[in-house]
Parts: sequence; structure tokens; C-alpha cells
Amino acid sequence: MAFLVALAVVEASSYKSFNVLFIAVDDLNDYPSLLQDFPGIQTPNLDKFAEESITFTNAHCGGPICNPSRTSLLTGLAPHVTGVYDNGDHWTMSEEANAAVSLPEAFKAAGYTTYWAGKLYHPLSTPYQARLEATWNETGTNVPGEMWDGSCTIAPFGPGLPKGYGVVDPPAQFPDVANVALVRSWLKQQFDAPFFMSIGIIRPHSPFTAPKKYFDLYPLDTLSNPPGYWTDDLKDLPGKRASGGKKVRALREKGRMKEILQAYLACVSFADDSIGGVLRALENSAHKDNTIIFLWADHGYHLGEKDHLGKTTLWEQSTRNLLMVKLPGGRRGIKIDEPVSLLDIFPTLLELCSLPAVPQNLSGESLVDLMVGREEKRSAPVLTDGAAGSHTVRDTRWRYIRYADGGEELYDHEKDPHEWKNLANDPVYSNVIAELKKWIPSEFKAPVGPTSEPGFEEWRTARKETDQNFIVFGDYSHP
Repeated sequence: MAFLVALAVVEASSYKSFNVLFIAVDDLNDYPSLLQDFPGIQTPNLDKFAEESITFTNAHCGGPICNPSRTSLLTGLAPHVTGVYDNGDHWTMSEEANAAVSLPEAFKAAGYTTYWAGKLYHPLSTPYQARLEATWNETGTNVPGEMWDGSCTIAPFGPGLPKGYGVVDPPAQFPDVANVALVRSWLKQQFDAPFFMSIGIIRPHSPFTAPKKYFDLYPLDTLSNPPGYWTDDLKDLPGKRASGGKKVRALREKGRMKEILQAYLACVSFADDSIGGVLRALENSAHKDNTIIFLWADHGYHLGEKDHLGKTTLWEQSTRNLLMVKLPGGRRGIKIDEPVSLLDIFPTLLELCSLPAVPQNLSGESLVDLMVGREEKRSAPVLTDGAAGSHTVRDTRWRYIRYADGGEELYDHEKDPHEWKNLANDPVYSNVIAELKKWIPSEFKAPVGPTSEPGFEEWRTARKETDQNFIVFGDYSHP
């Protein structure tokens, strides 16, 4: 088998193709110890998995909020290609996304048996039911508790402020527990064909609720502001961004940010346990030596950095995410610092599993050469799309942001890893900006908007009325 030969594996597999276990984690930022290493964070299962896998320490999303990130990963097409920039832009309204062969469809067409549990697509933007039924051999999704469950009434702050964090027991109330149990039961089976098995872990997505034992890991008196927080961080930002962050500062003044941070960290450890349950099930199965594992988070998350609570920004804290890969017979305990994109997952899996090419022109590039040590560099910097016309470019040293209104930011990650000093207006760095600006797309598709399917808008409105999601708690949303 070509992949085994490439990895110099000493024994050939008796399987014709590798299985794939595809683990998505919702809203997990770079706090785990293998990335930023937030003080006191406890993620033992991720730490253990890092010893067995390849960790991309500089991975970034295609779009810094759930729907564009997931749609771009699953179609292999960047948001500026599809017009899916935000949670309100529906997959089916994009001609490019609709015409694309999605990642699980590519596996099913190649003879894989496909399984899906938990959150993979964004609930407000998925292919229509007939296409989902044609994509998956077996599903057991349990998503409704994601952010619309009864736990949302905990710890209300009042009008306009977040509610939805605190202790909830027993664990059985959480969709993640049911989804992990389902995947564990699937992994006990024998299969006549290779499988592509996906599970979406919902925590640490809001509401930040978890069983008490996870809150006990993070006593409030041990917590302070995140290392990336700085009081005057917004003063050198372009336009209205310089005066943002009022709501987060109000939460900090009320003493609430420490409580929110505790709840988020508790949810991270809860998610880590869910991940561990899936990984142990595979390790105890007959499939452990013939299964590729991709573990990824859809984007980052601010917990007060730049006076922001949530995602949607084009800063490092929002675009950076976890990406880990375990290859049968592959390198173990390796960290790769080269900037990579979640959009690279699609072409990487096509190459690893020798799948036929798909008709769409994929926006990412295969990471196989990086993973096996044949190359040390990705061919281009990483592009993340914000709102239509807003983009950020990240290479090994620099982050450049250009907003649709013309505002610019530039950060030197060698000297300024928290992005505290905007260098965009300093003429000394004009050549750096000019070089990075070459990677900004000259054209971008307009947002496609919500679906026109009868009844969908009413359903979407009803869900939004009870949505306790922390999507925007700065003074501007998508930059």
C-alpha cells in the first residue's frame, strides 16, 4: 500500500484501506497544554494523545465561527469561494458548496461505511435531509442539547448579558455523553468495509455547563485574567474596533469574567474526558492498528483577550485551533509549527486514503509531506476569511489583517505572541504588508444568506429566541 510504503511501516496491513476516526470539538481554543498551556488547565487525554500523534501547533480555521469553519472543512472550499461567512449563511444557498462533493461523500463513494454522531455540520446550515441520508450509512446524532437545553437558565446576568454557565449533574443530561456511548458501541463491531466515523464533541461550546467535578478542578481563587489579556489592547486598532469591548469590561468590573473562565475551563476538561472515552474505545477495539485519527477544533475562542468574549474575530485567539493526527505506523509525539489550515484536512485525507479526486478545486493543500517529514514548509501562508471582504493571513512569523472597510493590523509573533502591538501603520513594515497582502483574494463571493426552504426561517427564529450562545459580547461582531 502506497501510504504504508511512504511511512516505511515494517508490516503491511491486511486491510485494503485505512479506517478514519474523525473527531471534531466545538469552540475549543488554544488553552490546552500542547498549545498555549493555560496555567492549571487539565486535559490528560489530549496530553496522552499528543504522545502518540502529530500535533500541528499553528493550525487555523477557514472562518472564525462554527458554520463557515465547518462548511469550508467539509467542502474543501474557503468561505470567500462559497459565500458562507457566518452562521446565517446556509450551505444549500451556495452554488459552490452545493455542487461540491463533501468529505464524507467522497469516502462513501470510495466504498467506506460512514457513521455520524454529534455536531459535524452547523445546525442552522446543513445539506438537505435527502443528501444527508445519501451521505451517511448510519447516524445517531444528538445535537438539540447543544445550546438550547434546560441548563441555559443557570446563573443569569440580566438583559443583554450572558447566561448559561454553571454546574449541571448528572452527566447523562449532556449530548456528548450519549454520542460517545454510541461511537463506543460502533467501534465494538466488525466491519465488511473500511469506515469513516465522525463524532462531534459539543463542549466547550456554550452554555458553559458541566458536571461539578470539572468545576472543582479550577477553584475561583486560583484564576486570574488569561495570559493574553492586556488592559490597553484595543487602543491601536483601526476604526470602531478601538472603542469596542465595553460589555466584556462590564463583566470584568462585576467580577463575572473569572466565573465564566472557570466554567469554560471546566467544559474543556469535560470535553477532554469525552475525547478520552472515544480514543480508549478505539484502542480497545480490533481497529486500533488500522485507523487514522483526525482530531480538530473548529476555531478558537476569546475569554477576555482583546476585551472579547467569543469567536468571530480575525485575531490569533479566534482563528487558532487544535489539529492532531495519528497515523498507523507514523511518527509519534511530533509537533509541527508550520502554519496550516483546517482546509488542508480534505486534500490530506484524499491522499492518505488514495481516494479519487473530487470535482471542486480544493482551497487547501495536503499535509502528508509535512507529516512524514519529506517537507518542512507549507507552500503558502494560511488564509482565514472573516466577513465578506475581511481576511487575515498568517505565516510563521506574521499575522496581517485587512478588513472590508480598509482597516489593517500587523503583528510580529516572534516578539508579540499575544498580538498587543499593531504595526500596520509603521512604514518600516510596509514591505512585510505588501508581501502578505499578495495572499488576500482579489475577488470574494457575497454572503449567500439563509435558505428559502418553506418553514426554515420560522424554525431558525424560534431557535434564536432561546439561543444562549455567546456569539457576540464585544461591541462588534464579525470584523
